[in-house]
Amino acid sequence: MKHYYDLEMYICGGVGGEFTNTFSLPNLSLTHVNMLDLYPVNSLSNINNNTNKPSSPNNKACLIQNSPCSGADFTPLDSFPNVVSQPKDEFEFVTTPYSEGVLFHNQKDLFYCGNILKDPVTSLHRIYCNGQSIKQVIACRHSIFVLTTTGKLIGCRQNEMVVYPEEVNSKKNVDKLVYEIPFDKPIKFASNGGGKHFYVQTEDGLYAIGDDSFGQLGLGYSNIISTPKSNTRVDNKMDGHESESTTFYSKFVKVPIEKVMEMEDHEILKIECGLNHTILLMRNIRTGKKLLVGVGCSYYGQTGLNSTRNRNRLSVLEFNCEHGEIMDVKCNCNGTFVLTPKAIYYCGINDHNIVATNKAYAAVLTEVGLVSSISRSDSFKSIVCGYQHCIVITERNKMFGLGRATTNQFGNGVAKYYNEELDNSEFKEKSVVTIVCGQYSTIFFVTPLIKVIEGKSKLEEDFTKLRKSNNFWDTQIFNANKDYSTKVPSYLLKEKCSQLLKYDKQLAPKSKECLDCIIDFIYFNEFKSATKATTPIDLLEWLTVNHIEDEYIVTMTMNAAISLTQEETVFECIQYIIVNKYPKDAYPLSLYWHHALSFCKQYIVENQFGKIKNSSSFSLLWEKQNILVEIARLNDPKILTEEVIQKVKAPPNISAIIASLFDDSTTSDIKLVLDRTKGFIIYCHKSILNSRCEYFNFQKLGFQAAALKEIDVYDLFKQWKTRDQVSYDDFQNLRTIIQYFYTGSIEITTTNAMGILLIWEALGIADESNIFSTSQDFIARSLRNENVLSIIFTIINRDDCSGTKAKSIKCNYSTLEFECLNYCASKWKSLLSMYKYDILNYLTKEQLLKITSIQNKVLLE
Repeated sequence: MKHYYDLEMYICGGVGGEFTNTFSLPNLSLTHVNMLDLYPVNSLSNINNNTNKPSSPNNKACLIQNSPCSGADFTPLDSFPNVVSQPKDEFEFVTTPYSEGVLFHNQKDLFYCGNILKDPVTSLHRIYCNGQSIKQVIACRHSIFVLTTTGKLIGCRQNEMVVYPEEVNSKKNVDKLVYEIPFDKPIKFASNGGGKHFYVQTEDGLYAIGDDSFGQLGLGYSNIISTPKSNTRVDNKMDGHESESTTFYSKFVKVPIEKVMEMEDHEILKIECGLNHTILLMRNIRTGKKLLVGVGCSYYGQTGLNSTRNRNRLSVLEFNCEHGEIMDVKCNCNGTFVLTPKAIYYCGINDHNIVATNKAYAAVLTEVGLVSSISRSDSFKSIVCGYQHCIVITERNKMFGLGRATTNQFGNGVAKYYNEELDNSEFKEKSVVTIVCGQYSTIFFVTPLIKVIEGKSKLEEDFTKLRKSNNFWDTQIFNANKDYSTKVPSYLLKEKCSQLLKYDKQLAPKSKECLDCIIDFIYFNEFKSATKATTPIDLLEWLTVNHIEDEYIVTMTMNAAISLTQEETVFECIQYIIVNKYPKDAYPLSLYWHHALSFCKQYIVENQFGKIKNSSSFSLLWEKQNILVEIARLNDPKILTEEVIQKVKAPPNISAIIASLFDDSTTSDIKLVLDRTKGFIIYCHKSILNSRCEYFNFQKLGFQAAALKEIDVYDLFKQWKTRDQVSYDDFQNLRTIIQYFYTGSIEITTTNAMGILLIWEALGIADESNIFSTSQDFIARSLRNENVLSIIFTIINRDDCSGTKAKSIKCNYSTLEFECLNYCASKWKSLLSMYKYDILNYLTKEQLLKITSIQNKVLLE
């Protein structure tokens, strides 16, 4: 998780006076901003001072004189807040369609600057929310509401919103900022229409409050009696009475949604409020089908009910979606947007030319005709609305602006209306984290476009194969009698069991099973081969004679020994130690010896001594007598139990060891040479490469592999570059992939995607890999006039270095080709001006025909 101050901000639009003193120009063009720019200038010198502590809610000295209000729950951030610099804090930015500024929270406190409350602040301020965890934040006109995880609604005043109790507006409480809104039911969700009307959802239904001039509260079925003197904040439904003639409700009233549909079969997914209308997104629990319900002002058709008459009763919209399931619904001042994976629908005021109709309004949800369509491999991701403008973003960072642009809300210049794809060249190599729209402005929060791909499962699978391999070039190790051996890479032995590097009969493992267990430990930090009761004893003897006292392996071995030592085997284990003359009095074998004798003594105490007396496992009388003597000497018998191995610090596992070996010249046994004169050399290990990639199959070389010291890897590049053209970036891309073989993790960026894609294919690895698909996606995101034809020529139409046509391409580049040709079709005029007749050197006849068909919307079947 990135720190919030690592985010990059881009601000555009506005009418002046918003945000900070630095960024207050009207019609601001797309401007790059850092989150630190929101701090007062004199506070930035304290950012790296670890002694600074976040402002205390009880420290009134930290307030500044010109704050719009005073009080312990509102403080300017005069020093960098440690509380928001922790990676564990996840920040959520909040859109402000009826005000201007930056507003976000970290599940605990609110942070804002700008003109969000009635009086603006020009640096970042914190609002303490009574120590409650934040679930949802709603920005209204000159006010903020916070829904807590406990279902409480907190209001940050400074407007005349009706939900505030009367005592809030009294002069004696003028300094108080944060209030809990009285409501006797836990709230699940809340929505606000610019401060004029308010909806809340509880377990037992919907409640609304405020302005009902246009029927936006949906009370048409209700009979409501106003009770101004009641202490409760909820008006009860009074059946049998006529509805009171009022357009304003000063207390929460229940919305009769059950009169519209059976609520046992439906659930409310979202409540969205416009300026004077309300839309509900619901789902049928039985069928899973989503539906929309509208109410309120329909003067511009914004309720989508095919009428321009206002509705005071909740009504279901007739909407047949042809482009997948409804993903989201958003309302701006006089319009409603519905988002699906492949299309956007709109109803409402149409003076912005959002939908192609001959009227100034659209009374039913109509598909928005986008000038440039999204590709088949792309889909819409999210939608956000300001007061009169809207931005939709796809999974591939493609953005569309809809609505008014009179204050440069889209950053593409001042225009009366806008209804097309945004020029997001500033974000080509960035990932848009979120977009928030103000009343007349837009803020983009972005981070560098990087995707980390993990292949840990494949890594572990390949290392399991490495355990079973017996490579010619690895170190051979024996048991004590040299009747069994196996091979292990020397660098793993040095890290985990250096005692095995040199054979010594007295110090070597005594049995085949013991040696296998040690190899298991080297690879997996566990014993997979310990099945015989005597195997752990051999392990303990090996630990003892080699003076190994590592707590983890001793604990693990003792656990195995204890679990395998049972009533039927304990005497055999004791006899095994005596006969083989193992050092039973030395640590750690002494632990088990004491345990086994205690186990025997327990049988004597329980009058079961006949088992040892009549045991057929003892061939000699003196063996029985020796055991009895040992038991008699035992003064403090203690039967041990297995310890929880997780409590002991484990040694590095195989993954961690191999990751640390990447490009290590001291342990390397093979060098990958790309260009020796330029120093393009990667130090590797045969066993690791052999197990991770078929291209590096050293086994096929037989015994010659042991003598191989280096290989020339230029062969991976020869299909698209001559040896002289190989650059440092090419070397870094190769190094990134080789490092992936060691770590199981790789970072894809728009800078390295193309090189990684080509090397990945040259290595002969399956194109179904996430690395291959992600590289194609990142290349598509970074298309520009300067590189699109080069990408087509180098990847899709690639020739070999001799100029003849290369062999048929194994990998499937149809998705990337489609993206490139779509880009060419949309930028054809500028591409022709740039390349002129040279364009024929990059594109085939078939591709030229496809571009023409895309431009003319003709399908070639």
